[in-house]
Amino acid sequence: MTEQQIAQLETENQRLTRLVDSLLTYNEQLREENAHLKTYIGINGEGYSNVKNDIGKNSNEYSNLNIDIGISDSIHSNVKNEIGIHGTSISNVKTDIGITKKILPASIEVAEHNVYRLRVVLKKNGFLRVSGMAVRASAMIMLHSYNKQVCSYKELRRITGMKSDAGMAKRIMSMGKKGVICRTGFQRFELTETGKRLMMEAFGVEG
Repeated sequence: MTEQQIAQLETENQRLTRLVDSLLTYNEQLREENAHLKTYIGINGEGYSNVKNDIGKNSNEYSNLNIDIGISDSIHSNVKNEIGIHGTSISNVKTDIGITKKILPASIEVAEHNVYRLRVVLKKNGFLRVSGMAVRASAMIMLHSYNKQVCSYKELRRITGMKSDAGMAKRIMSMGKKGVICRTGFQRFELTETGKRLMMEAFGVEG
C-alpha cells in the first residue's frame, strides 16, 4: 500500500470518527428529550409503553437510516462504521416516547385550588428564584390570559391583589422573559407554547 493510499485511509478514518461522534451526540440529545418528556408527563401519573404514541401513529422509531460514505456503511438503529480492519459500532440507537393524548378544558376558573396547581408546576419549571406571591400572581395572570379575558393592568391588579402598575409591569416583563406569555394586542396576552405546555401539565385531561 502506497503512502498516498495510507493517507487517504487515515483521512477517511478521521471523517468517519467525526460522524460517529455526531451520532453519539445526537443519541444523547434524544435521551435527554426522552427524560424531559418523562418528567413532564410523570406528574400526572402517565405510563410509558415501549414505542407508543396515541397521537396519530402508534409507534415512532429511528431505524434503518442508511448513510453511504465511500466504502463504509453507517446505520442508525444499529450503527456500524467499517474502515479496513478497524470497526466502531453503536447498537440499538432508539428513543421510546409514549404520550397519551390529553386536552385542556375550554376555560379554567381563576380559583385558589387551580392557582395552587399551576403554582406547583411553575415552581418545578423555572420559577425557582421567584417569591411565592410573584408565582401566585403569575399563575393568576396565566389563567386569566388562557380564558381570553381583557388584560388591562387595572383588571390584572384586581385579580392578583398587586397594588401598582409598576409592579404589574415588572411581573409581566418577567413572565415574558421566562417565555410563558406574549402580548398579542392592546390589553391582550396569550400563552406561548411553553405556557400552554405548563397548563397542560397542571390541568390536562384525557381526551
